[in-house]
Amino acid sequence: MFDVAWRGWLTLSISVLVLGAVVAGFLWMDEHPQAVVAALGIAGAIALYCAIMVAFAWGTDKWRIWGIYEAIAFYGRLLGALTLILVGWRELGVWVFGLGAAVELLILWRALREHWQARVLCVCLVAGGNALLTAALLHATGRGDLGLVLVGIVGMLAGMFGGAVLGVHLLAGSSPIFGIARTTMIEAVRSRIGIVIIAVLVVFVATRLQATADDRLDYELTRSLTWSMAAVGILLGAMTLILSCLSICRDLEARVAHLTFTKPVSRLHYLVGKWLGLMTLNTVMIMVSGLAIYLMCMTVLAREPVDSPERIRAVQEVLTARAERLPRPESPAVIDSHVQRQIEQWERENLDAEGRPRIARDDPRLIDEFRGAAVSAWHTIEPLQRRTYIFEGLDVGRAAGQPIFLRLKPERARAMEIGDRDSVFIQIFLDGHLLVTEDMRDVEGALLPGMEMKDRAFREIAIPPQFIDEDGRLEVGIRNPSPRTGPQSFGSLSFRPGTDLQILISVGGFEANLVRGMIVIWLQLGLVAIMGLLAGSFLSFQVAMLFASVLTLGGLARDYVLQSLRYYVSFPRQGDDLGSWLMGYGPAVIQSISEGEMDKFAKLLVALLGRLVAELTPSIAAYSPIGMIATGRYLPWLTVLEAGLWLWVIWGLLLGLIAWWLFSRREIAQITV
Repeated sequence: MFDVAWRGWLTLSISVLVLGAVVAGFLWMDEHPQAVVAALGIAGAIALYCAIMVAFAWGTDKWRIWGIYEAIAFYGRLLGALTLILVGWRELGVWVFGLGAAVELLILWRALREHWQARVLCVCLVAGGNALLTAALLHATGRGDLGLVLVGIVGMLAGMFGGAVLGVHLLAGSSPIFGIARTTMIEAVRSRIGIVIIAVLVVFVATRLQATADDRLDYELTRSLTWSMAAVGILLGAMTLILSCLSICRDLEARVAHLTFTKPVSRLHYLVGKWLGLMTLNTVMIMVSGLAIYLMCMTVLAREPVDSPERIRAVQEVLTARAERLPRPESPAVIDSHVQRQIEQWERENLDAEGRPRIARDDPRLIDEFRGAAVSAWHTIEPLQRRTYIFEGLDVGRAAGQPIFLRLKPERARAMEIGDRDSVFIQIFLDGHLLVTEDMRDVEGALLPGMEMKDRAFREIAIPPQFIDEDGRLEVGIRNPSPRTGPQSFGSLSFRPGTDLQILISVGGFEANLVRGMIVIWLQLGLVAIMGLLAGSFLSFQVAMLFASVLTLGGLARDYVLQSLRYYVSFPRQGDDLGSWLMGYGPAVIQSISEGEMDKFAKLLVALLGRLVAELTPSIAAYSPIGMIATGRYLPWLTVLEAGLWLWVIWGLLLGLIAWWLFSRREIAQITV
């Protein structure tokens, strides 16, 4: 019986599934749902038995015995669970089936430990079949949400381990680089550290399917996308860092590298092969994680009807790709005149002994500094003042006939003495007409049209497309209704240029945007792998992990450190780029010494050290796509290419060459005579 060719078992498996589906369809039309579950369960058990025999048809007798054992155990467990369910003990039947599946998977995993590829494929096959049937049983007992989570967990695990096996076969080349990459990937799959991190990632992403629906749908989607993508980046980054450091250090400690380098394998081939193996594994992880995140979003979205306002708002604001349009003044002369006045005032206040300006008025650094101050002043609205902002390039929104969104985050100058200290009152005008969305109270309690917002919190306001003119231009007026004086005054309102005041317009779909975001995370993992290999090339495992972790955390916090240094110690003309910063740093040091301000001099030395360390650290978080994807903002391919250029071509190549130089000078073995 068991000598039948595998094609016969495959044909029989497909036939049983088709027959079971037909019988279940007739039973469903006759309104017998319990019989439908029984028919599908029996058909699935027989089909799974046949599928296992396909896998074991060409194997040894030992494998066939395990296949027969698994099929019989599965079939008996399924019939027992269905019997308990049909007699009314539904929860007990599901528990019997699920616990039995866990025990059988553990036995199968231990039995096939000598054949890791067969172990992965067989366990994925058996786990997938058990998960689908358990989900069907949970759905029949009214716990379909748990069944969905179970299918998500098993599906991600099966996809990751199955993809790893496929990746090993794709690396079956004759080059020593492919050989080392294949070995590295096999070791990573077998590593318990990798399994633990993958399991945590899978459970975290899959359990987001069971998130509470008490909040608004768009908020829930934004939160789920943020936490899921952050979990993918952090956990896969930790796995990559550990495996990259461990791979080299373990080879050296176990003297595997001694045998490797007796073959025609150079140090460069070795490092490139290690990196290629880790990135092949990361490719599988990123693809499966991205698919799981997308299915999670679609599952959360399906909780609302297609025509519900919450679902429409979620699709328009979160599950989309919206480009940013920044404002400009009504006339460019507004900024130019402000810059001219600032330059003239600076010339009057900064004269040398002979009455001449210390710096020429056409100095580009001076002009850039004053222009930045002018733009910031233009983004500030004084009490009872109204300012007009022009947005252009909105033709796509007008042609599509869909609303665009004004995204703003106002910041007030001071807190109110009474009332809600977290509130900001604001009035918005579209083409001169007041946009009334809410009612707010003025100082005396009279009703005043406008809206109330949270201080330093983003808010999006939908704007109908009919306000966009034929040239794709929109005029937005913002008025600060706060009184100039008194306890109710909160002073001026300000927006940070480039981030706190913008128009968002849909230019693409969510799926392509998510793909680009996952590619950027994959590029970040590539740089993390290079950092781990760099540390492992000349350090022991414990020290290498510490060094690589500090380097990675420094790359993640680089922008925050640079911003903090600006507030830690400030001096005139402190530019953002290193050259401008150093030009202003020298005079600040001389002034602190001449005036005897040793505390400031010490801070300047700390700032110099911190700035140099930050400049020598690759910026990993600068290209983080999480915030853009979670808020439905468009991530262009140009940004992805820029991330690849900086993370791989510039920083990756530089750190990789350093790792190769250090590793090529490391003495692997000592020759004694």
